[in-house]
Amino acid sequence: LFRSPTAMTASSASWFERHRPKSSVPVEWRPIVLAVPYYAPSCFTFCLLGLLAGYYQEELQQKLPCLLPWSWMSVLLFLQGFASFLADVHSLARSSWWHMVDAVEASILVAIYTEVMIFGVGHGTLRGLFQLLVALGGYVG
Repeated sequence: LFRSPTAMTASSASWFERHRPKSSVPVEWRPIVLAVPYYAPSCFTFCLLGLLAGYYQEELQQKLPCLLPWSWMSVLLFLQGFASFLADVHSLARSSWWHMVDAVEASILVAIYTEVMIFGVGHGTLRGLFQLLVALGGYVG
């Protein structure tokens, strides 16, 4: 009951600490990866895509209908940029809850992308078939 904080063991650690998602990246890789000049900024390409989706949301709703409004999609994409940065740069080779946030949000975006590509393209046309094949190629490649 009166243990000192320095004497905490794995069994006495809080639930939050015990269940924190663990990183699979070796610690030695952190300085090497972070030294690449375009690695950290690349996370924010999602933010750029979110801004573009927000700007063109009316056109997207007409040409690529989605179950989720494109205004929501633009917000999700914008937030994904920050989640990606916090998980893949700030928490690289460290245990962090940001890894889970990034994975969950990315999974939601992939599910929405799949819905748009399957139900939103013009079926029965050569163009629609081509769009679907390109989208499926993204999963295979």
